[in-house]
Amino acid sequence: MKQNDTPSYHILAKYYDEFQSYSDIKIMKDVILDNIVQYQNLNAKNLQLKNRQQPQNNQQDQVNKQLKIADLGCGTGIFSLDFAQHGYMVTAIDLSEQMIRIIKAKKLQLSSSLQDNLRIVQADLNHYIFPDQQDVLLALTDTLNHLDAEQFVNFFSMANQNLRNGGLLIFDLLKLDYLLEERGNRTFFVEFNPDANNYLNPRNPCPAVSMIWENEWFEDERIAISNLTFFERVANSDRYLRFTDQIIEYYYDLENIEQIFCADFCCIKTLDFPERKLFILKKFQDH
Repeated sequence: MKQNDTPSYHILAKYYDEFQSYSDIKIMKDVILDNIVQYQNLNAKNLQLKNRQQPQNNQQDQVNKQLKIADLGCGTGIFSLDFAQHGYMVTAIDLSEQMIRIIKAKKLQLSSSLQDNLRIVQADLNHYIFPDQQDVLLALTDTLNHLDAEQFVNFFSMANQNLRNGGLLIFDLLKLDYLLEERGNRTFFVEFNPDANNYLNPRNPCPAVSMIWENEWFEDERIAISNLTFFERVANSDRYLRFTDQIIEYYYDLENIEQIFCADFCCIKTLDFPERKLFILKKFQDH
């Protein structure tokens, strides 16, 4: 066994997609798209009423102007790529160099016309100011649970600056039951292999990656810490490299967070999932 002292987040990024619940993500995408379309249709109607005196062709040009969507904490681009393929102008933002590298590689798999719909930026979502205000801001798959209390409050202030009046802020937060009961202080062992054929190879039946996932829950602070140990098989051998990483997530009371954003946003919809809750907010028109 060889110890590798390099920070292992590139390993977590590499296999990040393996840990996603795609049934939940599919529902989330559909709900988000439905709300974006409703927002788009409402804007089109308002624009037509406002510009009744303009020539019809000028009205149509304005109505067809593409929505701007920002995916904050985009990770490997699970949402960014999908919305870009739906024709929206998407800016994908993440602080992790490894995540950015992966989403850039995925972008190259799109057609050249669709690639133009996706802009990728490596930046801190809590400090990034967009050149133009966005129509929709997304912060999904636990992005906000990685922010401490000060960063969490600041996020909504930054969102208010970056979002157009009447725009949508869509985010999710982990549930207490999931952090406390499903994970708690439990340890999980996971092994997987992106290339399923390797499982069928009698000369090399070992999984490509094994992971020990040790969880700690600190009740007083409402903090969950995950200590991850990865064992990644060296190509064409039975040897493994060992990598470690730590993830800290903060629980926020789902019933009381409205106190943080109520000055600038109203909550128009929520949706429950086994692990998290989805919030859809609308920025007040006069802000």
